[in-house]
Order: sequence, then structure tokens, then C-alpha cells
Amino acid sequence: MKKISLAMFGMVLALVCAQSASAQTYDFTFTGVNSVNSGNCGCVGDTYVGDTGSGSFVVSGNQVVSLSGTFDGEAMTLDTSGFANNPPAPNNQFYPGGVPSEFDLSGLDFDANGIIYNIFGDNGANVAVGTFIQGNDTGSGSGPVTPLDISVTYVPEGGGLSMLVLCGLGLAGAFLFKARNGLLMNR
Repeated sequence: MKKISLAMFGMVLALVCAQSASAQTYDFTFTGVNSVNSGNCGCVGDTYVGDTGSGSFVVSGNQVVSLSGTFDGEAMTLDTSGFANNPPAPNNQFYPGGVPSEFDLSGLDFDANGIIYNIFGDNGANVAVGTFIQGNDTGSGSGPVTPLDISVTYVPEGGGLSMLVLCGLGLAGAFLFKARNGLLMNR
């Protein structure tokens, strides 16, 4: 029985490790807030104040591999072509718990109604500290920069958790069965 218990423990441990290595889903919502002096980029804010977006994206490692949602009522899709005139080219990276932003300066690109937008984070070197949105809607490769009030929440994977609970119930049943058989044999 000792070998079976160790084998069961190993299987549960493998399930827990396998779940953390898989792709993770995040829900997000954002709203454009007051503009800031945009520093080096020469852009003006206010364009996206009050604009809202929501949806979800899937991250594998730190790479965003899919995105779906709406931005001001328009469908959002992940854009991998790169945001023109924004060196370094956007890499669609996401860093959970990142400070001051979960996005880097290259940002996350999405397309809504034929316009490419970039959500990016800054430590104050280029715009200001925080998370921002910039739209390529001017035809010049860049557009106004507007700060975002953004919330990103991890969505737990239901399948992995239910497998873990099922394994726990199986282990409890095995121990109960062993205990009952042990009591019967000792009489």
C-alpha cells in the first residue's frame, strides 16, 4: 500500500505542475481616463477618454496567443502585424503582477473596426508611469496616447481543479478501504 500511496502522491504532484505550465486565461476591462503630457512622443491625449474595452486573452509563457472582446462596441482581435512607428515593435507580452504595468513598452496590439490599437506600460521614461492606449487612427503610424484604468484578472482553469479534487477523493476512498480491510482482518 505504501508504494501505491507514493504513486498516487506523484500523480497528484504531476497534475498540479502540469496545470501551472499550461496556457492561462485572463479577463480584462479598461476605460480611458484623463490625458497626460505625452512627453517624448509628441502626441496629445483625450481622444480615448471614456472609451471602454473588455474581454479575455490567453497567455502561454508571457506571450499573448489569443484575444477576444469589444472596444467601444467593436469586436477586438489580436494583431500580430506590429504597430507601425512604435519602436521596438510590439511583442504582445504580458507580465502578471508587473509594476508599474503588466504590459511592457512594446505593448499588446489589437484590431477593432480596422484600426490597430496598442495597450502599453511605461515606467515614466517615455510618457508617464502607468498603462496607456494609443491608436493608429491618424494614418501616420501613431496616434494620441491616453492613460487607462485597467483591471486584469486571472481565470482559474476548471478542468485542472476538478481533476485534483477527483484525485483527492480517490485517495480518500483508497485509505478508507484500506482502513476497513485492516479492521476486519484484525478481528
